[in-house]
Amino acid sequence: MKKIIYLGVFVVSALLMISCEKDEIGGTATENVAGEWKVTATEVDANRKEVKRLSNILIATYNSAANSATEIWVDNNNKLLKFKVKAKADMNTLTFSVANGANAYGGEQTTLKDGEILMGQATTPSGMPADSIICYVSFSDNPGKEYKLSGYRRTGFAADEYYPKLSGEELPESFLSCRDYSNKFSRQV
Repeated sequence: MKKIIYLGVFVVSALLMISCEKDEIGGTATENVAGEWKVTATEVDANRKEVKRLSNILIATYNSAANSATEIWVDNNNKLLKFKVKAKADMNTLTFSVANGANAYGGEQTTLKDGEILMGQATTPSGMPADSIICYVSFSDNPGKEYKLSGYRRTGFAADEYYPKLSGEELPESFLSCRDYSNKFSRQV
């Protein structure tokens, strides 16, 4: 009888030790560029000068089902400009773009140009550093119109969830500080 009890204790102990092993959970191939981004959408002219601020929106960048380091989804969650497009990405330079990509939210083709993520180059409304994003988007059903999306990686802190009204209220300088850094940094190809 004692042998059966010892054998039972041994089996239960062995099962507990086996079940305590932890699996290493890895990241995705695009984790450096993946995230939610609080951006300001601005209509720009042919020289990329701001013409009109449209709205503050939340966009997301994330890996495709293939988990390839050379492609990401850029998705504005079906808001305002309404686009979700798969873009070519470069994880070394943290850049992304697509010409005439299929828009998952509609029939028009979407083009993203000069998409770039700049690590630690934004200042959030709370004054904390964050990653910056900028890209230019245009649509085949609206030729000649281009929109600039620029902002910072969402931190999740309540102080950074501030979305100023665009009519009648100026954006605070800390919100604007994450704007176009693309001219300050040289890209290494």
